[in-house]
Amino acid sequence: MTDATAARNKAEAETSKARAVLGFLQDMMSAADPNRDGKDVKIAELLERASAALPNTETLKDKPLIEAAVRQAMAETYHGLGMPDRAVEEFKRAIELQEANEETVSKDRIINMHALGTSLLTLGRLDEAQRIVEEAMSLLGVTKSAEISDEPTAELLGLYNLILGSRGQFQDMIPNARRRLAFYDRTYGRADWRTVRDERPLRRAGS
Repeated sequence: MTDATAARNKAEAETSKARAVLGFLQDMMSAADPNRDGKDVKIAELLERASAALPNTETLKDKPLIEAAVRQAMAETYHGLGMPDRAVEEFKRAIELQEANEETVSKDRIINMHALGTSLLTLGRLDEAQRIVEEAMSLLGVTKSAEISDEPTAELLGLYNLILGSRGQFQDMIPNARRRLAFYDRTYGRADWRTVRDERPLRRAGS
């Protein structure tokens, strides 16, 4: 298979996945019956029904990665609604499906692990949050001394520092903060807001 063919197949798969997710969510929204539910049916209620219906949804049968994408969308919605506990459940299930069915680690799996860590941190479940973020960093090949080379890694390291800060491990945060700063400075320049944002706490810490 040529690189062009592989790229085209990947693009087609992503398009199919996006359409399936959109279709499922549209079906979820249209399933609300004003005569039964009233006009004020809540999004959370629709999500609960959709989550319960997912295992028996014909359009998702034998399509675990599309189901994972649907659960990711639902989890993100739960988190946005201020329901991180339900978001955690959906993110975990999405990650399980990806782990079992992906040939290689996908960008979406890392995104889900990052988001799961964020939801766990919001709930104060620091041990779980730290464990999932460390696993994601391991999958990305991040070591304690390696130079950061991409945005997802930089953002993941930022979340890791938030977890360390919540534990009061402030000295452990400094090397990570320096690596993030170096990446943003190298990538976007000294005047960029990301560089400025990461530089300020280091200055306050005298590092």
